[in-house]
Parts: sequence; C-alpha cells; structure tokens
Amino acid sequence: MRITLKDLIDAGLIQPGRRVLIMKYKSNTVHIDLMNDGKLMWNNRRFDTPSHFSLIYKRLFTPGLKTDNGLSSISYKNSPLNTYSNRLNDNRDIPPASQRHITVHRNERGAIDLNLTVRIENGV
Repeated sequence: MRITLKDLIDAGLIQPGRRVLIMKYKSNTVHIDLMNDGKLMWNNRRFDTPSHFSLIYKRLFTPGLKTDNGLSSISYKNSPLNTYSNRLNDNRDIPPASQRHITVHRNERGAIDLNLTVRIENGV
C-alpha cells in the first residue's frame, strides 16, 4: 500500500506548515510548504506528491530527467521523507496496544514463559 504525506500527517510523524520541507539539488536549496491535506505548495503551485514536485524542480536544472523519488529527495526536519514512510510501514505491522495482551509466568523448571495474544478485529 502506497503511503501518502497525508498518512504521515495523520500518524503524527510530520506536521504541515510553511517551509517545513526542504530539498537540496545542485547547490540549490528550496523550502516547500506542506498543506494540511498532504499536498505540497511552492511558488504558488500545488503538487500532489513529493515525486511530482521533485521531478518538476530538478528539471529546471536537468531538463532531460525522466523520474525522481521525491520521498528520498525531500526532507522534513533533516530526515528524508522515506524515513518517515518506512517508520509508518514498520508500525503498521504492530497491532495497537488495545489488541495486545502479554502474560508472564514461570514454568515448572522456574524459567519465564511469555505469551503474546493478539486480538483480531473485523477480520484484519
């Protein structure tokens, strides 16, 4: 499943605001606004995805550029956006605390046994 900037905002990993995103390319640094809906704004232009923005911007300097990965090109608080999307992907594999229960007891040999129970809701 593709993660969007809106997903990262909703998860509390990044916050929208003026000039909160930065991209450096060929000795140039550009500051980009992140809107509440996860879209990017720069030079009064709206961009749907980081890759759309990074490709358009980089083509100003490298016209023949065909593709670009905006999640690795654009940073939030000095970390590339893919750092945050990877973190969200990693966390999606962990059930929320409300669905986890851990029991600890000693077995007959005195060793500690751990039991993790995960409650599955709505067939997920």
